[in-house]
Amino acid sequence: HVFGLVPLILEIQVAAKLHLDATRGRTKRPSDGPPTLEIYGPPGLYNYINMGIALTCSKINYLNIEVIELVGGRNERGPKAQGGKRNIFLAHYPEIEMPRVRRSYLQRNEGQVWIIDK
Repeated sequence: HVFGLVPLILEIQVAAKLHLDATRGRTKRPSDGPPTLEIYGPPGLYNYINMGIALTCSKINYLNIEVIELVGGRNERGPKAQGGKRNIFLAHYPEIEMPRVRRSYLQRNEGQVWIIDK
């Protein structure tokens, strides 16, 4: 459910912080930094997550978030505006950007499917 996504992200961040605190001093290798949470979804998900975090006055300090928007669907043609109109789902809103939340796009292939190959 989309309304539970931001609280879930904040809970995962708490778990990441607890794990970081619990392992501090026990490992000899330097930390690779906070873990990265990958979230795949429709265009506009990046803006939705940033807006939810901003409106709740939350901060993302112990987790990196990579939002991968699946573009090229039937009602939307990717990150470029069409006919001079602004695509509000893919628009850039610097006032709600979070430093640890990044956005990328995944286009459909020739078979009209999205391939997640990690």
